[in-house]
Amino acid sequence: MINNMKTVSQVREFCEERSNALEITSYNKRLHRLDKTRFPYKNITIWTEHKLIEDHRELNAGWRAFSLTEIVWLELMKALKAYGLNRKVLCVVKALLQKPSNNNCYMPMIDFHLSTILNHNTKVFINTDQKGQVNFQVIDPAKNQTINLEGININLTKLVLALQKRRPECFPNPNPNN
Repeated sequence: MINNMKTVSQVREFCEERSNALEITSYNKRLHRLDKTRFPYKNITIWTEHKLIEDHRELNAGWRAFSLTEIVWLELMKALKAYGLNRKVLCVVKALLQKPSNNNCYMPMIDFHLSTILNHNTKVFINTDQKGQVNFQVIDPAKNQTINLEGININLTKLVLALQKRRPECFPNPNPNN
């Protein structure tokens, strides 16, 4: 159960398409502080030490700023931890979400699926197993499909929309003329 080649190729095309550059940049700008009640400083420090998140501060000093992509990763990581996945497995998941590597995207898989969720009204499920292998299932709500994957299934659409409701300032304005 791995990202199929079609998904990797779609993500690569999404990241390389010039018309997506502004959207990708908005997902990856580190402008936001974390909600300390959802992500205590102690957890952030531990996750940084275990390479689950990056510390982008100069000289590791000052307040930490996170991008929308990083916040979605933190929410996803929190959901996966609730299923009992340990840090080694989460590191495998993180590495898979960072493929295909791209200088403009911290986690191209998350950026691609964020765009799918926010712009195309689709449901996206992320599926993983106890080894951290990742697969995505994109469902068109009009087709009334169901998911049939074994393992841990997380409704990424639900996660993203809940985050958008809780932290709307983290999301790009859909209409820049407003």
